[in-house]
Amino acid sequence: MSVNELRPDDVVSLDKSKNPIAVSTFQVKELTSNLANRCGRELSPETIKQWSSSGVECQVLRTDGKGWKKGKIRLALEFVPDEVDSPLNELREKLNIE
Repeated sequence: MSVNELRPDDVVSLDKSKNPIAVSTFQVKELTSNLANRCGRELSPETIKQWSSSGVECQVLRTDGKGWKKGKIRLALEFVPDEVDSPLNELREKLNIE
């Protein structure tokens, strides 16, 4: 499955009833700004910036039984295309072949 992190100027269209900013088409930066404003009532701007860019230091306990792993967690808006992945798609992406 191919997953693409969206950039701030990318445009998204979806059912208005499923969108927290109540519009059908928007730029990613509009959604993130709106969500940051909502979170800003409870979180500092610096905390919001960390969560959406560099990430926040944490530890994760995975279900694979390998114990705690240190790292960072961050929020991102990702797009998962409705397409069947060819086994060669990942290789093409790595080689930048279209």
